[in-house]
Amino acid sequence: MDLLLHGLVDGGALLLDGFEIEPGGNRLLPPQPEDDDPAHPVRCAVEPGPGHLPLGPHLVAADDLTEDLGADIRGACGVSVESVYKRFPGKTALVRAVVEQALRGIGPVAAESRSDALEAEDLASLLDGWGRLTAEVGPRVAPILLLLDAAAAHDPELEELARGLADDRRARMTENALRLADAGHLPPELPVARATDILLTYSSPQLYDLLVLRSGWDLDRYASFVTTGIRAQLAA
Repeated sequence: MDLLLHGLVDGGALLLDGFEIEPGGNRLLPPQPEDDDPAHPVRCAVEPGPGHLPLGPHLVAADDLTEDLGADIRGACGVSVESVYKRFPGKTALVRAVVEQALRGIGPVAAESRSDALEAEDLASLLDGWGRLTAEVGPRVAPILLLLDAAAAHDPELEELARGLADDRRARMTENALRLADAGHLPPELPVARATDILLTYSSPQLYDLLVLRSGWDLDRYASFVTTGIRAQLAA
């Protein structure tokens, strides 16, 4: 099975480039008659069942990320393969859309925009904000990225997607490291490249997996670990 996401975002629907996946349902909802209108999003509530992994606020079905995406959504939502690929031209486009939506976090303002709005001159406030946002986004995006990394070993298209998303993460963390440098928060012996590596480490899906999914840390403790860890590295 490819990747089906039942996302809970502030009690509202998760909109993915034309597909609206509504939270709160525990059964499959076939399209309503008005869904015949191509401009109307396809609504689908995915029923938890065998092979579904409860990961934070998501339910991800991941028996095999490399199988036919269109058939999966057709079976779950009652729509044609053609309508699936009209909205998402293949599995990589859908997975990227899911990742981008997950990275928005909770609420109407994207997590990245809220991060950019943090006052860079106040280091304590900046790192506290980054810790909170990392803990907010982690449950939504980390399980997807971990599944993608596992599937990428067997699928060239997903491998390329995983590599591209990793490049995007590094570019974003480089921007954050430059913010630290411009505000005078990096010690002389800590170059931007190494600061980028530090930020990548503390925001990585692997760290979330180790501390939260495997060790049972709550999100407040995880956020505090991210904040104090980055602060300690900047002071080292």
